[in-house]
Amino acid sequence: MLLMTFLLICSEYGTIFATKVTFFYIICGGYVALILLLCLESLLVGMIKPRDVLKIFAPSSLLQIFMLFYLGFTLISAFLSEYPTVWTGLERKEGFGTIAIYVLCFYFVARFIRAQKWMIYFFGAFVTIFGVISVIQFCGISFLYPKGMNYYDAYTKYSSAHIGTLGNVDFAAAFLALAIPIFLVYIVKAEEKQRFYLLVPLLLSLGVMLKIWVLSGIIGILAIFAVTIPPAFSFKRKGIIIYWSVFVFFMLIGLATIYFVRLDGGLFGELHNILHGNISESFGTGRLYIWHQVLSRIPDNLFFGTGPDTMLYANIEPFYRTDPVYGGIIALIESAHNEYLNILFHQGIFAFLSYVCAVMTVVIQFFKNASKSREVLILGAALIGYLVCAFFGISTLATAPFFWVCLGFFDKYSNKEKIK
Repeated sequence: MLLMTFLLICSEYGTIFATKVTFFYIICGGYVALILLLCLESLLVGMIKPRDVLKIFAPSSLLQIFMLFYLGFTLISAFLSEYPTVWTGLERKEGFGTIAIYVLCFYFVARFIRAQKWMIYFFGAFVTIFGVISVIQFCGISFLYPKGMNYYDAYTKYSSAHIGTLGNVDFAAAFLALAIPIFLVYIVKAEEKQRFYLLVPLLLSLGVMLKIWVLSGIIGILAIFAVTIPPAFSFKRKGIIIYWSVFVFFMLIGLATIYFVRLDGGLFGELHNILHGNISESFGTGRLYIWHQVLSRIPDNLFFGTGPDTMLYANIEPFYRTDPVYGGIIALIESAHNEYLNILFHQGIFAFLSYVCAVMTVVIQFFKNASKSREVLILGAALIGYLVCAFFGISTLATAPFFWVCLGFFDKYSNKEKIK
């Protein structure tokens, strides 16, 4: 319930990130502290014995083990770093303390929380409010924007785009890629009539996603449809083959259209040039340039990185682009704009491999159990949507807590019998 309120807690976009940071530590950090205090209290009053503590907190799944390794290697990276801000973070506030809260939230949810049916409707209500606020902003109303500005002033009066109560549209796309499959799959798989109420947040979420049209979010949604439709509708082998054939056919039609139809500028124009072998590092709002620069620096600190959230110290050559309104814009590189590459740079190859192994565990468990468990199907689809978005985005305090909590629930249900 507290995490749902975190979705709507906001302020004007000039200060929204600082507001999210404050309430992240209050809500998520407070949850972690509460669990640890309850354990300590139980130990002091004799409800549990010292030897029971190890049993309570011992990892019970492969996913938990990989995430503990990820946290451990991140801690080593922080200790070895020459920068004092590794504990609290620099620009993105994702130092070791924040990462520890992420992982412990996942771990404690997987160990101690039981999902209830009302939670998804509660989530739907808050996403509906998020969607309504976004629609109001699409109507040109200056809500949460600086005075005299609105959604359509993005990249003209200010240099980025914001929507809803999350701020940057990239953050909103990552969140929606996680939320949309939860509602979609639940409507398909649940039996109670009330499930159709979730059409409201589902349609609002899809509408917002299409309106903001963020590439990472669109690719995330396509990935969700690719992997979840067959188990959601209980397709047999023949049905799966037909579905994948149709899906691949339409994807090829889309690529062929982009290849043969020349488009100038924009996403499809960039894809047209890439398919013809004309690749510029400025594509993807400079992501290709950023990835190239970050990759070139990784061998310098391959094993343990430079420490969490320290890329700004690396003095990577800034990205320069021209804008019809602002003229020349110099963008300092503070993140890799690829969550996996970001981990490799900051925390090193051991933390990176631990995280990738955890992701692969999620994917394997999903394909193994999605057709057997409604919960695994719903939560796995949400995680896949988010993880695909992560190839083009960054982890942020505004959206990451929802991912880590979903990951905890997924681990609980994909290992239900073992936990019992």
